[in-house]
Formats: sequence, structure tokens, C-alpha cells
Amino acid sequence: MEDRPMRPDELRLQKKARELLASLGKDARAVALRLARAGAKGRRQACGACPLAAFLAMRLGGRWEAGEAGFAERSWPWRPESLAALPAGARAFMEAFDAGAFPDLEG
Repeated sequence: MEDRPMRPDELRLQKKARELLASLGKDARAVALRLARAGAKGRRQACGACPLAAFLAMRLGGRWEAGEAGFAERSWPWRPESLAALPAGARAFMEAFDAGAFPDLEG
């Protein structure tokens, strides 16, 4: 772990990612519809290859992970503050997708 606070550019990107995820919707179905329109697909139970991570990579570049604990850009040095909580709709989607809902987003 690198012992330094997050840089301003990392904080801005994390904020933008949070805003993008929140804009997807307030519930799992709304998020799934928007991810489908964006062409974001992924694998179940795969933090770095789920539709949310694919969506962030499509919109912001980089290598993203999204899971129950939150989301983070994977190329940053790991620090606890680099993990940000998923907005409620994105979290509901993640839980439903991992349970097998929305098979059209698997790929």
C-alpha cells in the first residue's frame, strides 16, 4: 500500500464515477436498462469484469472494479479511501445481476 492521500485528479475521477453510477437509476431494473442501452456487459461474480465496471471503463477509461464493498479504479495504489460506496441503485443491480437476474447483460 502506498502511503499518500489520494491526489486531486484521483478524487475528481472517483467523484465523476460515483455521479455516473448514480445517474444509472435508483433501482436494479432502471440500472440494467441503462447499462443495456450503453452496451455494457460482463460476468457475474467478477468485480473487474461486471457490467458496472465495463460501463465505467467505457465512459472514463481505466480499469475499474465494482463489488459489494464498493468501486475503485484498479491502477491506483490501494488505499482504503480509494474504495467508494456504490450508489443504492448500482448496489441493487450488482446484487441482482450476481444472483442471475438480467442474463442479457452477461457476455
